[in-house]
Amino acid sequence: MSAAATLRVAAFSAVAAVAAVQWASLLGAPPAGRVAAMVAIAAAGGAGLAALGRVELPRAAIRFLAWALAAATVLIGALAGGIGFERLAPSGWGGLLDGIGQGLTGLAEADYPYEGQNPWVRRVILLALPVGLGVAAALAFWPTGRRRVTGLVLLLVIYGVAVTVSPPAHPLLWGALLLVVLAAWLWLPRLKRGSRVAAAVAVVAAVVAGVGAAAALDADDPWVDWTEWTWPGDDPSVNFRWNHTYGPIDWPREGTALLRAESEEPHYWRTIQLDYFNGLGWEVATERLSIDRPLEVPSEVEGPSAGAPDPDWVEEVQFTVGALDTGLLVAPGTVIRVDGLDGVTSGVGGTNLVGEPLHEGDQYTVTSYVPQPGAERLRSAPADYPGRLRRYTQLELPLDVPIPEPESGLTLSRPPELTIPLYGEPRSPKAEARLSESLYRDVHALASRLTADAPTTYDAVTAIERHLRSNYSYSETPPAREVPLVAFLFGDRVGYCQQFSGAMALMLRTLGIPSRVASGFSSGEREGDGKGFQVRDRDAHSWVEVYFNGIGWVPFEPTPSAAPAGAQLSELLSGRQAGDSQTGTVIPRRGLVVPSVAGSVGDAPAAPQGSGAWAALRSIALAVLGILALAAVVVALVLARRAARFRRLDPGSAADAQARELTRALPSLGFPIPPGSTLSGLERRFRSRPVLTRYLAALRRSRFASAGAPPAAAQRRSLRHELGSDRGLAGRLRALAAFPPGAPRA
Repeated sequence: MSAAATLRVAAFSAVAAVAAVQWASLLGAPPAGRVAAMVAIAAAGGAGLAALGRVELPRAAIRFLAWALAAATVLIGALAGGIGFERLAPSGWGGLLDGIGQGLTGLAEADYPYEGQNPWVRRVILLALPVGLGVAAALAFWPTGRRRVTGLVLLLVIYGVAVTVSPPAHPLLWGALLLVVLAAWLWLPRLKRGSRVAAAVAVVAAVVAGVGAAAALDADDPWVDWTEWTWPGDDPSVNFRWNHTYGPIDWPREGTALLRAESEEPHYWRTIQLDYFNGLGWEVATERLSIDRPLEVPSEVEGPSAGAPDPDWVEEVQFTVGALDTGLLVAPGTVIRVDGLDGVTSGVGGTNLVGEPLHEGDQYTVTSYVPQPGAERLRSAPADYPGRLRRYTQLELPLDVPIPEPESGLTLSRPPELTIPLYGEPRSPKAEARLSESLYRDVHALASRLTADAPTTYDAVTAIERHLRSNYSYSETPPAREVPLVAFLFGDRVGYCQQFSGAMALMLRTLGIPSRVASGFSSGEREGDGKGFQVRDRDAHSWVEVYFNGIGWVPFEPTPSAAPAGAQLSELLSGRQAGDSQTGTVIPRRGLVVPSVAGSVGDAPAAPQGSGAWAALRSIALAVLGILALAAVVVALVLARRAARFRRLDPGSAADAQARELTRALPSLGFPIPPGSTLSGLERRFRSRPVLTRYLAALRRSRFASAGAPPAAAQRRSLRHELGSDRGLAGRLRALAAFPPGAPRA
C-alpha cells in the first residue's frame, strides 16, 4: 500500500475513533475494548479495499470482491460487538430480527446514557457502530470510484447524533479534537512533506480561535434549540385520563419531558387516587374530587401516637413543570404543604386540586409525608383498623346475571355497593354470600387461597403481589374484555400496570384490607448530577397503596419489571434493604415493596460474570482475529489477481515466469544455484529430489524444445510439499511463502 493510502487509512481511523467513542457514550459503562476492536476492523476493511483498487482484475470481479470485503467488515465488526456466531447463522436470523425489533422499540423509550436492563437496547446501540463504520469505510475506499466525502459525512452523522442525544462532558475539547482529525482526513494525504509543519500550525491556530469563540457564546441561550421544535399548530402539552380502561395503551408515549423532580431519593409521583371500584374498573368519582376545602394534614400522617408525623418520613421535593397540562397536583406520598401554587385544595384520599392548571414553567415545592418502613415494621403494625377506613373496603359487585343488549353490549345489574368487613374482623355471612354470587367470586377465592397461611396483613399483601409478578406477563396490547380484571386473572394473563394494580387492589378489598389504586408517574430517569429526576410521558404508571396502622399508606408494585418503569424500578431496588426472603423486600427511603421471586416474569437477565480486564482482553482478541481475517481476504485477493494474470500468458511466457520463480525460491529454501547453471544442469544437481527433477524437465521441454506445456498447478503443489516436508513447520511455512497458492507472478 502506498504512503498516501496509508495516510488515508490512518486519518480514517482517527475520525472513526472519535465518532465511535461519542456513539459508545450513549451507553452507560460502554465496552471500551469492543469499541476499539470495531474501529480497528473498519480500518482494516478500508485498507483492504484500498489495496483491492490496485489489483488488475476485470471491473465486475473487483466490484464483487469489494462487496464481499465490505460485508465481511460489517459481519466481523458485529462479532466483535457481541453478536454471537449462532445469531448470524441462518437458524438464528429469526431470533436476531426479533431482538433487533425489541431493541428498536426500546430506543424510543430510553434515556441516555442508557443504563437500563434491556440487553437488546444495548446491543442495538452498540451494533450500529460496525454497520456505520463499515459502510463509511466502503464509501471512503471503494476501489471503483471512491466517495471519500460521503464516508466522512456518514462519520460526522454518527458523531453528531451521539453528541446531540448525549452531550459530552467537555464539548469544546471534543470539538477541537474533531477539527484536528477532520483536517488530517481532508489534507494530510495530499500535503507534501515540507508543507505539513505549516499546515499543523494553521490547524492549531484554528483550534485555538474556535475554542475561544465557542467559549464566549451563551450556552444557556442557544441560537437553535432542537428540543423545542414543533410542527406549526401542534400543542406540545400532554394530559392524561387517569381512570382505568384496561384496553390497549392509548396515552402519549413519545418521550416528552413532563416535569422535573428535584429529590435525592426516587419516589412515585402520585397525581390521583382511584379509590372507587365501580363494578368493572377503578375510577375516582366526580363528587369525590369536588370537595373544596383548604389543604390540611390528613389523619394518616400521624405517627404511631397522636401528634406530629415522624420527621424521618417527611420530605421536601421541588417540581418544575414541563409539557404536562393538568389540574391535579403531582406529589409524592401524602401532601402536608405546598409552596409556590395558589388555591390548592384537598380532595379525597390524597388527590389534590390546583387553582389554575399546571403549565410549562410552573414551579412549586411540596412537603410530603412519605413513609419508608422496613418489612419488620410493617409486620408489627397493629392489626385493628379504625372504622374510618371502611370506605377503602367498599366494592360494587355486579351479580352474575348479565343482560345482553345489542346496542350497548353487556349490561350488569348493579346493587348497592358492599362494604367488606375490615381484615381481622369476623367475616360477614352477608358479604360472603354477595361475593359468592358476584362476577368476582373466583377473584375472592384466589385471594383467600393465596393468603390462607399469612400470619400478618403484610404477609397477605406480599403473597398477592408476588403471585401477580411471578405468574402474569407484561403486555401493552391486552385484548379488551367486558369484565377485564376477571379475564386478566383467569384467561388472558397478560396486561400492563392498570391490570396488575387493579387486580391486586380488588383482591385485597375482597379480604377487607384497606387498599386503593394510585396513578401518576414512576420516578423517571435520574439525572447525571444525581440531583433530580426527569419524568416523561412514558413514565405514566399505576400502582397499589395499602394502609398500615401507625404508618399510613405504603405503595406496593405488582407490575413486573418488564414494564417501561422497570428501569427506574431497578434503580429503586439498587439500594434496598433485605426483608424476608419468603415474603418480599422493602426499599429504604421509599416504602416500595417488591417480591423476592427468582425468575419472575420480566426480570432482567443476570449480568455476566467476569472482570472488566477479561472482557477487554476478549475484545482485543476478537479485534486481532478480525484483522487477521481481513488480512487473509486481502492476501487471497492478491493471489487471485496473480493467478488470473498467469492464466492469460502463452506457454512460453508462462514457463519463463515459472523459471524466474524457481530461481528465486530454491536459494531461499537452502538449495543454492551456482552461477551459469542451466535447467539441464539443475536436473543433474537435484536428481535426488524426483519431484523437483520432473518440474525442471517440464520447464526445459516447454522453453527450449516446444515439446509440451509448462508444469501444471498440481506439479507446483507437489514441488512445494517436497521442498518443505523434511524441514518441520518452519520449512513448510518457508515453502509456502516461496511457492504461494495460485500461480507464479506473471
